[in-house]
Amino acid sequence: MATNHANGTSNESNEAKRSHWNKKMQSLLSSIGYTVGLGHIWEFPYLCATNGGAAFLVAYFVIYIIIGIPILFMELAIGQYAQMGSLQMMAHLFPILKGVGYAMIICSFGTAIYYNVMIAWSCNFLFASMQSELPWAGCEHDWNTNRCRTYDIKCQPFNYSLSNISNSPTLISLTYWGLIPSQSSNLTAPTDEFWNRMVLKINANINNFGEMQWNTALCLLLAWLIVYICIYKSIQSFSKVVVYFFVLFPYLTLVVIIVRGTTLSCSKAGILLYFHAGWEKLGQVDVWSKAATQVLKSLGLGYGCLITIGSHNKFNNNCFRDAMLVSLFNGITSLLAGLAMFSFTGFLAFANNGQVDNTIEGGIRLAFVAYPLMAAQVSLPKLWSILFYLMVMMLGLSTQVMYLENILVVVLDSFPKSVGARKRTSVISLLICCTIYGISLPCTTQAGYHIVNLMANHFTGISILIICLFESIAIGWGYGSIKLGKSVTKMIGYKPWLYYWWIFCWISVVPVFLMVYWMFIIRFLILYNYY
Repeated sequence: MATNHANGTSNESNEAKRSHWNKKMQSLLSSIGYTVGLGHIWEFPYLCATNGGAAFLVAYFVIYIIIGIPILFMELAIGQYAQMGSLQMMAHLFPILKGVGYAMIICSFGTAIYYNVMIAWSCNFLFASMQSELPWAGCEHDWNTNRCRTYDIKCQPFNYSLSNISNSPTLISLTYWGLIPSQSSNLTAPTDEFWNRMVLKINANINNFGEMQWNTALCLLLAWLIVYICIYKSIQSFSKVVVYFFVLFPYLTLVVIIVRGTTLSCSKAGILLYFHAGWEKLGQVDVWSKAATQVLKSLGLGYGCLITIGSHNKFNNNCFRDAMLVSLFNGITSLLAGLAMFSFTGFLAFANNGQVDNTIEGGIRLAFVAYPLMAAQVSLPKLWSILFYLMVMMLGLSTQVMYLENILVVVLDSFPKSVGARKRTSVISLLICCTIYGISLPCTTQAGYHIVNLMANHFTGISILIICLFESIAIGWGYGSIKLGKSVTKMIGYKPWLYYWWIFCWISVVPVFLMVYWMFIIRFLILYNYY
């Protein structure tokens, strides 16, 4: 491939038979829709709360600028220049590291299995929000126990300032998302019981699958049906309505939720905590490690999806402009999502007269326990529940669609000379969706929550770190950073802004940082196992 690229034949022939986005805006919105996912809603705010607030933001955006954006730019650019999916691109680019391409597809496949389950949970809550009364608003249902208690949230007087925000016992508890009555009173919130006893009917561990939850299984089927409609003819089925609605609707909803959240009583407490800087945290390697992991997750790096999106661009598309805009929107979304969640938790922190503890885990439970608790306490509770879970579903689906598109493109590119394969795209898409749906059904059992957590830990984090490391070596050294810079210049018609900075990042900053980070992880695992 390197030889063909030098004389400009490979990419031109590939472009001639490659399906492309109808408009440049569709490519940009698809990139934004893919990178802005569910982690922005519940994982990023939790990490801020538990790792120093603004101090974590500093660590996050430093790594975001020097590592995240260069890799994102690299993936979009090489995909557009090669006009190939991730697996074929890696095989032609640097055959000795062809396994990186396989790893990308495996992680995309594995993530697609559990990601749609989380969308199905959101769908379940969406339908529950349409009932005459929110089912988690009271304790009179069959799934409730005698420990369930409802309560009114009232703002307690407190002198909110950055100087004393960290000294409030209530807000210290808030940093761990302790949003239900204290265990010392042996009580539970109705939202917690609805989530655990009605939606999940969760077992104690993963060893016993228990019964299948048919509500979740049917919602999962609906989610897969929507995904299939979006990809059944690859990007040609990405209609304007799908692309624009999936991406623009969540942003509109997020703004509305922020406006409502910041007008709640005591929301200032949560907002101040969000921007409160525990600068001592910046000296902790663990904080930087979590920030680096979150950067890779939030931008969707290492899965090959951005390479696939880039491969559907026309050869002369301005991939540099797209990379900068996607990075900008992704960073802004992280900040806005944090603002939305912190304004709500500032309101929720005063539940039960401030007697809260840290029994709620960060992540998924933030969306399915904490937010429903808030929605049940404000005026028009059904409206805020419906808007929130519609937003979560749209964010999830826009990301999930690209995981499937990535897999589909690899299958189609594996048969480049078969015209019949591309004519049967709808059938191949159906087979892929049905296969993954069948594999994901155990996630709808009573052990489903444990399975989702297990898969999320294995298909993200260190796996993506290793993929990004060897991807940067294959492209930055195998293909060549200088050569990639010249390829970008050839495509967009001019040298991108900070031209030599990008080359420097691709050839040294990114691989060196990822290598050091990997060595830190290995050292941590060794210490953990032996001590």
